[in-house]
Amino acid sequence: MMNEPRTPATGTATGAPAALTADEAYAYTSGLRLDPRTANPEDWRVDWHDGPWPVKVYTGGRRLRLGPDGAPHLAALHRLLYDAFAISRVRADPAGGVHATPSDPRPHRGSSVQLRRPIPSGGSMYPTEAYTVLTGEDLGCHYDPYRHELTRVRGRGTVRAVRTALGMSAHEPLPPALLVITSRFWKNFYKYGDFSARLGAVDAGVAVGRAVRLARAAFGHADVRSAFDDTALHACLGLDETVENVLTVIGLGHPVTGTGKGATPAAAPGPVPAVLERSRVIKRSVRFDALQRAARAPGRTPPRPPSSSPHRPGR
Repeated sequence: MMNEPRTPATGTATGAPAALTADEAYAYTSGLRLDPRTANPEDWRVDWHDGPWPVKVYTGGRRLRLGPDGAPHLAALHRLLYDAFAISRVRADPAGGVHATPSDPRPHRGSSVQLRRPIPSGGSMYPTEAYTVLTGEDLGCHYDPYRHELTRVRGRGTVRAVRTALGMSAHEPLPPALLVITSRFWKNFYKYGDFSARLGAVDAGVAVGRAVRLARAAFGHADVRSAFDDTALHACLGLDETVENVLTVIGLGHPVTGTGKGATPAAAPGPVPAVLERSRVIKRSVRFDALQRAARAPGRTPPRPPSSSPHRPGR
């Protein structure tokens, strides 16, 4: 029986853990690769009856239905989101699926018909979510893959806030839309524990790679950004960074002068629609949380490669 939707409790210890250092993060992730059997405690168990939904569910909020007949940028967005993230596949399994883990081989019978997205995902957890910033309309929206609709999460002032988060000048031209891809990293942890630090990265890479290819096909150009102010971008979209992180921002189409003018006043963010969860408890571990904090920490700019010179020795 499906649990009643609610705000889940968290399994994190009191107080946020310090972010892992670069050496600690390397040791942690290397251990998951070299000896994955020791990733979780011996008594690790999966609570099949408390699993998360495969999509993020907002209740309330104004919605915009996507389709091929809208404005050019919305029609292109329709094609991109449908082919990248929509619930558009069905998997039939007469046995209902037999789920097990090495430490808990007892089978669990699930539904014989399972809904899927176009992208593969470890354990069908689908931790990646998609948000759009419509620069001309000055709107921030979440993509609902079940209904193929955009749910408004922020209105006036979105573009100004996104510019700040991306480190852009007030009048730098923007494309017609931005695609923000996030990871609800705890969803992998529900099933795989600390080993999800590896699986989550694979999930993210597949989702981002497919989105970029489709964006170039639908809009003719895609600009990928991975350097931004995480906290500012999370605040702009109303995200709780303890359960969801932005992975990348993709500019959809060529920048258009005058689109999303920086003169729009930055308004105080209004209330974000509430999020419903199936899971009663969000599982975590101290090391896993510390890795996520490290991923949000400001990074150092990599050194520039040495300039090529025609007078190098040996030439």
